[in-house]
Parts: sequence; structure tokens; C-alpha cells
Amino acid sequence: MNRWVQRDRARGEPALKACKQGRPPRPKLNRQQLAQTTRLVRDHAPDQLELPYALWTREAVGQLIQQQWGVRLSQQAVGNYLRAWSLSPQKPTKRAREQCPEVLRNWMEHQYPALPVVETTGQRFGCNLISTLTNRGTLRFQVFEGSFTTEVFLEFLRRLVRSVPRKVFLIVDRHAVHRAQRVQQWVAQHSDQMELFYLLPYSHERNPDEYLNQDIKANATR
Repeated sequence: MNRWVQRDRARGEPALKACKQGRPPRPKLNRQQLAQTTRLVRDHAPDQLELPYALWTREAVGQLIQQQWGVRLSQQAVGNYLRAWSLSPQKPTKRAREQCPEVLRNWMEHQYPALPVVETTGQRFGCNLISTLTNRGTLRFQVFEGSFTTEVFLEFLRRLVRSVPRKVFLIVDRHAVHRAQRVQQWVAQHSDQMELFYLLPYSHERNPDEYLNQDIKANATR
């Protein structure tokens, strides 16, 4: 009431008129500005548009809009525009520089489908903890990455062929243990029970076991 009386004494009744309530209207881009901004983001890197960024972020897009149209937007408003444009942060795909796309394509399209189709079971050897049942309950033993030796792998192969009543077609990566001379000799001597197939070098993204191993290390052991 005191403020109202002071306004009336200072400026009269016009000072008592009601003002607009709520937040001020947010600046918006028209359709032409939206289309042009979308093209700039999709077809250019920020530094090509003289922006001090290497990759597109909400801050970079907001600065682009201000630079092009003189409209200053909040980070939330920029995020709303990006979602409307179906633009979202993407995790880069990790691929080795040494990878040969032609060899990889040939493996995926011809060599891998040609492998014999048998009943399979995924077994990871080298994870932190493996469990097996015994007559006294559950026997647990740890196999750490550092102890993954040729003898350990050979013992795994011996147990594997004993547990499977048919020939085993085992796909492995190119770990030094998998390619050891003793392993090669053992497999050759048991060719009627076991045959090894090697994944391509520098193609970890094509090895499902890598994703399983990552999940075990990141989540399962907790």
C-alpha cells in the first residue's frame, strides 16, 4: 500500500495502472531462420563458421543463432530447438586406424556366414569371477587377466571338448595366447574335436565378447 501511495503522489493515477504479469515473451526464430540454422549445423563444423568450437554443442548453436539473427536464447530454448531438429549428442564410434574395410566386409558377408552352424554357448574366459556347481554347493575360482596364460587356455579347451559331444567350432580373437604354438599344436592333434576361427585384427567393434567383457567389468562385479 505504501508503494501505491508513493506512486500516486509522484505520478498520479496513471502510475497505478496494472502491468503485464508473468515472464516476458521469449525470443523465437521464424521458419526461414529455423531452416537456415538447421542447414548450417548439419553442413558445417563450428570453426568453419568462425565459431570458437570444434564440435557442435548447445552453447555453439546458441552463439550461432545470436551471430546470424541477433537473437539471444537460453540453453533450454536451444535444447528444445535441437530436439525438434532431431539432433542429439552422439557417442563417437571407436575404430582402429589399421582396420581394412574391405577385409572386414568380406569376413562379415562371406567367411562368417560360411562357418558351421551348431548349438553354441557363450563362455568368457578371463573375467573376474567364474562359478561352477559341485556336490558341495558352488565352487568359485577367480581368473584374472594377468593369469590368462597358454596353459590356462589349453585347460579350457580340454574341458570344452570333454563337455561337448560333437566337434567344437570356436571363434576367438587374436590374443597372443590364442595364437601360441602350443595351442596350434594341440588343436592340430585334436582336429576331429576342435577347430579355431580367428576374428579379424583391429575390429573390436565386431566382437560381441568385447561388449560382454565391458559390461562385466563395469557392472556385474559391483
